[in-house]
Amino acid sequence: MNEPAIVSYGHQFFGNYSVKEYRDSLVRAFVDKRADFILLDDNPRGQKFLAAVVAWAMDEGLLYNDRNEDDNDTRQVVSYFRLTAKGEKEIMGQP
Repeated sequence: MNEPAIVSYGHQFFGNYSVKEYRDSLVRAFVDKRADFILLDDNPRGQKFLAAVVAWAMDEGLLYNDRNEDDNDTRQVVSYFRLTAKGEKEIMGQP
């Protein structure tokens, strides 16, 4: 599966944020808000930080791209990202 465009976009902003900010964001999503996945569309507007988080987490092996869906109405691709086993251990504290 090719990397979604929004992940490629996120790679451009790695240096703008700290590892702590990336990890804190994942904890907020998966622990505090009990999300099952992160959803991003391929429109970069307003998604710089979230795209960077997802790109970083994928590079670290914490998230994987579960699936991509075409939204025929808006002609955009919606991508779903879930925690890997490593991500569950490091972010959720589960073995």
